[in-house]
Amino acid sequence: TTTTQKPAPTAPKPTDPTNPAGPEVVDVNALLKAENWEFDEEEVLKWEDGKMTFDCSSDPDYNYMAGMLKKPPLNATYKFTLTVNQVVEDVDPWDVELLFIARGSVAGSSWNDDGSRTGYTLTYWAADPNKVSIGRCGYDSSCGSFEFNVFDGQPHEIEFTVMDTEDGKVKIILKVDGTVVADVIEEGAVREDKPTRPLKYPEAGNLVVRAKNMSITIG
Repeated sequence: TTTTQKPAPTAPKPTDPTNPAGPEVVDVNALLKAENWEFDEEEVLKWEDGKMTFDCSSDPDYNYMAGMLKKPPLNATYKFTLTVNQVVEDVDPWDVELLFIARGSVAGSSWNDDGSRTGYTLTYWAADPNKVSIGRCGYDSSCGSFEFNVFDGQPHEIEFTVMDTEDGKVKIILKVDGTVVADVIEEGAVREDKPTRPLKYPEAGNLVVRAKNMSITIG
């Protein structure tokens, strides 16, 4: 009688205890069609050659926004190509602003009951062109500022990751052109003197882009 020996069980692959499933990759470049977004002004946005271009240089008093119409994943990495084409030079450089918001429903649900989180942010100002601030709506620099010049006129490959941690906080990772620029934890502290700002499109989707006094291309 021959006995067949059962193969030894395979050891499970190690996983990140803060995010066993890993973030879902959202390829923003593949979603750059008008029907996938809700946006402010048709004349401001151009959809050509699989790219989305904001020309927000004509009205210094208005923030132009676009919100992605896509169900938010629980943990996400947003991948996209970003180029700043032009900035308005005859205004206060703190009014030349670019903001990316990952929806508050993406992560950090334990902080949502009091409205203290509506989204996690990357913010760029021409007044400090070599820095990107990372935080959340109303607390743009809560995680600090990091070295990265988005105003150099060159296309950059951006990966913006937002995911829950085991203890109810949010991990934010920014990778630019394959290099990790920041890997931080957003803890959700609330200051009584600074209320949280609501999102522009509360029903729209999982990524909002806001630009002021500049022209940018995504894709």
